[in-house]
Amino acid sequence: MDSKNNMKKLLILWLITFSSVLFAQLNIDAEKKLENECNSNKFNSCVVVALNSKDNFKQVELLQKACNGEYIIACGFLADNLFKGVGVRQDKSKAIELHQKACNRNLAFSCVDLGTMFFNGEGVRQDKSKALSLYGKACDLKSESGCELYAQLKNSGVK
Repeated sequence: MDSKNNMKKLLILWLITFSSVLFAQLNIDAEKKLENECNSNKFNSCVVVALNSKDNFKQVELLQKACNGEYIIACGFLADNLFKGVGVRQDKSKAIELHQKACNRNLAFSCVDLGTMFFNGEGVRQDKSKALSLYGKACDLKSESGCELYAQLKNSGVK
């Protein structure tokens, strides 16, 4: 009985090891495919590779490429990196510009982030009315956090 259990354990261990190796290879193949697509200006692939990259500089480079190609979600993510100085020199002015561009194109999280910048006066003159307007737009775009922030600000008396 013990030898049968040992065989089962060995088989399970082998399957786990084999599956891990196979999965790793699939990930490498998928990443190469996505990088090739990005090189062919399929900007959604650039964003996927960027967001899965542990290299902040590569992330910024790929997001910049996709944003330059008018893949608007990339502009929002790039704005986050610029605002925080992740993988690039911090540039709040450029972050605000990109979030504004993305919000104008109906990217809800950029409207929320831009609203928060105006609420806190980060990189811009504090303007709670502008923040309320941006949160309202994000809410209209079905952003839960936009709706929550809009309600909080509205209830505090901001017009």
